[in-house]
Amino acid sequence: MKTMRSIENTSLFYHMGDLEKTITQAFPNLWQPVKLALGAWATGLLKGPTQHLRLNFVGKPSLGSATVLEIFEGTLEPHVSLGNIPHLDYQTWETRIAQLGNRVHFLAVDERSGTRLEERIKGQTTPSYEDRLRKCRLAVNQFLSLMRETYGEAQSMVWEHKPETLEWIHRFATLQATLREESPEAIVESLNTLGQGVAMLQGEGYGELHSLIKVTVSSMPPPFGELFDNLLSLDSDYLKQIEIERILKSFPSFNAQEIMEKLEQLSIMKYVQPDEGTSYIMLRDEWAWCHDFNVLVWYAIGNCG
Repeated sequence: MKTMRSIENTSLFYHMGDLEKTITQAFPNLWQPVKLALGAWATGLLKGPTQHLRLNFVGKPSLGSATVLEIFEGTLEPHVSLGNIPHLDYQTWETRIAQLGNRVHFLAVDERSGTRLEERIKGQTTPSYEDRLRKCRLAVNQFLSLMRETYGEAQSMVWEHKPETLEWIHRFATLQATLREESPEAIVESLNTLGQGVAMLQGEGYGELHSLIKVTVSSMPPPFGELFDNLLSLDSDYLKQIEIERILKSFPSFNAQEIMEKLEQLSIMKYVQPDEGTSYIMLRDEWAWCHDFNVLVWYAIGNCG
């Protein structure tokens, strides 16, 4: 059994860089979901009983999420499965959670990551979709074989996160659990396991946190994930009611006031209704660390080169 926080195998590190280059050249912006799927596969190398992980990529199949499933076709082990959801509404989210509980994770696929995005650039000639898909499949298979060689037999690894990484994982899980109105312990365990798998891909650094931030926001009960994603992308202390109404156009069964009141009830945000001007919500002091998400993402990217 191997217990470690990092590995010194530079061969795996460089192959990781080569794999990322292969994927991004073939399908721009699909590296994040591919990396997460690789991390889920790697959890099968961890010591102890292997729980079944289900990854659901959220996005229109024609814009990239279905391509990830095709890249991994025939390579996945029994402990992990992939799926595609064009639009994650609350009923779909609830059904998936009821099936696998904390072992199901979601990742919103960037709408710009279309499988044929580069083909739409006028005058640009690219290899066929089938040729690019074949090249990516081969590269993924080779990388998985290298991981087996690096870490040895299945269920032989114990990966220890750095203390600061564990603290962030606990924060992510607590936020998800609060929105789901349940205990965070099981979510901590699930995110920790997935994070260990992602960490094993690169050997060291904080790259797993980059993936787990995306998973945390994408896995929130709809429409809270959309709200947090917008709040973080705006780098703002608050969201105005008019902005929430715009976001909720994709979730017609909810209204802005209902969502704002719910976030206040959960003690995550303050619902402010001024005498003049529009109403808004803002993070409470104890949840202000959520504003560090974007800083943490860039820090994680920097540590991973």
